[in-house]
Amino acid sequence: MKNFGFTLAGATHVTMLPTVARFGFTLAEVLITLGIIGVVAAMTIPNLITNYKQKVYITDWRKTYSEIAQSLRLMQENDEALFVNNDTEYDLMVKVANHIKHSHVCHSNMAVEEGCFAQRYKIFSLQGNSISSKGLDALFGGASCMLMLNGTTVCMDGVIIYVDVNGSNKPNTVGRDIFAAALDRDNYSIRPVIGHRSSYGAADGVIIKNTSGDGTCKKTNNDYGWGCSYWYMHHWK
Repeated sequence: MKNFGFTLAGATHVTMLPTVARFGFTLAEVLITLGIIGVVAAMTIPNLITNYKQKVYITDWRKTYSEIAQSLRLMQENDEALFVNNDTEYDLMVKVANHIKHSHVCHSNMAVEEGCFAQRYKIFSLQGNSISSKGLDALFGGASCMLMLNGTTVCMDGVIIYVDVNGSNKPNTVGRDIFAAALDRDNYSIRPVIGHRSSYGAADGVIIKNTSGDGTCKKTNNDYGWGCSYWYMHHWK
């Protein structure tokens, strides 16, 4: 850096140019910034991941519901009998599966043995309580299940259709990745359940009267989380 001077009354004065401005950050500043970013990320990323997964589950639920409804419409158009005397849940599941891309259909209480899901697993209510330790086909009795090509498991228990959008993979929680619909055999249609019926299971309020739940998705409803099936079908965007 050059110095510039001048002489006044016999004295020489030297003028120093201003120090060149420093650009950049010290190591301490960088570390502090990274630490703040890490804390913020730790607080927000888990929620972002959870919200993203929930959107995927809901989308898969609505898609599966649509496929089942379409299968029933095709059966009606083709004059296929949906239910005849002495038909088992397995017979009914096979008929519905005929119009859906699937791997195979399993007999009642044989979902693991016949490959509809890999192993027995716990199912939890929306409140976090365990409501089954044997998987979807044993949720409220015995059900016949279908394994779809995308990994979704659909189980028929009487007139209630239970859907686990990602099979035995977690979270295995009603209202998160497990939903249900009621089958209207007379009209070849289904409707999402709105709540729960004591000593029975999921209920739509029409075919199966509900004792709790109102079609909303709240932990305080005391309906195990079945109301989420209706809520996400009609109110989620």
